Amino acid sequence: KYDSILGSYIRSNGGETSVDLTSGNPLKYKTVIVQFAKETHLGDLEKHLLYDVIGTGKALVFMDGVAQPATWSKISRTSRTIYKDASGKELKLNPGPIWISILPSANPVTYN
Repeated sequence: KYDSILGSYIRSNGGETSVDLTSGNPLKYKTVIVQFAKETHLGDLEKHLLYDVIGTGKALVFMDGVAQPATWSKISRTSRTIYKDASGKELKLNPGPIWISILPSANPVTYN
């Protein structure tokens, strides 16, 4: 949830605010990214999942209370992921904490 007074997104899970276990303060992020990637089920007993984050794909980037469609690209395991806007220009992410969630490519995401 975006807090316009703090200029940050407050993380929650199951309707409850997530807090830092040391300070007890709510977890806040200046930028939230939803990165879509191919998901592979490994078929092991623990039901581990593998996400293909080398290559390119779609993303949603949330900054300053606004969601914008984007693309991501990463050329190798050790390179950084680049996020670009709809016109192909690299996004300048807000300074501060960033939360990145990787979801299966076909997952629907709803927000308001």
